[in-house]
Amino acid sequence: MNNTFKEHELLLNELLADYLNKYIDNNSVLKSSMVYSLLDGGKRIRPTLFKLILDHYNVDYKDYVQVMQAVEMIHTYSLVHDDLPAMDNDLLRRGKPTTHVRFDEAIAILCGDALLTDSFGLLSNIDTKACIKIELIKILSSKSGSNGMVYGQILDMYPEGKDVDTILKTYYHKTCNLIQASLMMAGVIVDLDVNKLELLGEYLGIAFQIQDDILEYTKSSEELGKSNTSDIDNDKKTVVSFIGLDKANELVEDYHVKLKELINELGLSNSSFEDYLELIFKRQY
Repeated sequence: MNNTFKEHELLLNELLADYLNKYIDNNSVLKSSMVYSLLDGGKRIRPTLFKLILDHYNVDYKDYVQVMQAVEMIHTYSLVHDDLPAMDNDLLRRGKPTTHVRFDEAIAILCGDALLTDSFGLLSNIDTKACIKIELIKILSSKSGSNGMVYGQILDMYPEGKDVDTILKTYYHKTCNLIQASLMMAGVIVDLDVNKLELLGEYLGIAFQIQDDILEYTKSSEELGKSNTSDIDNDKKTVVSFIGLDKANELVEDYHVKLKELINELGLSNSSFEDYLELIFKRQY
């Protein structure tokens, strides 16, 4: 499993390094912080899902590298800001000091701002039909903005209630939305049912986040590469804290079954895409 994840990680690292080298023409501390944050590891799940759908339909991902870069840049910006003292105040991310610890808080804020802003510049430069380009920008901005991932962060910090439904709503926006964007943008390019891909992203994102909750209860910080007490320290409720480990595992499996049914409906069964999803469900970090 680790080797398969590593293969995709290495490809994305190359693409992200290419962006950093070609797109940023200064050598300021801002660029250093972006290099530090963007190339610090991670499974690169979101752009990999995008790529594997294109691969399945024999569309060359190299024509849409900017989408892969942009998705991972927005994901990274969200992590940099999520770790800030004003939010989760985490000190460890992917086995390294968080960006605001390595540099300082102001630089971390600006690093996130730059990653977010530059991502849409990249999308605007894709060599494709204007109608497709506009739809890609529309999906990514919608799923990452005030009705999407940013709203999820607000719900995470200022929950609207203290029950499982509230937590799942937070997961939907904070985690699912960017996964949905990756799948939906691939759907636009290969002419696949975008609504079904959006639902697929919901199932995968919620299952993924519950898995994270489970891992924080069962793995050490060293194994995870990040704090396993962040939610406890910040008095945040999780699905596991409400229903327990056993029922949380059952819920993940329920989403797993729903995913397999939807993958079949989308014509993605017995594909590298499905194989990759199976690896995600078996992950231990």
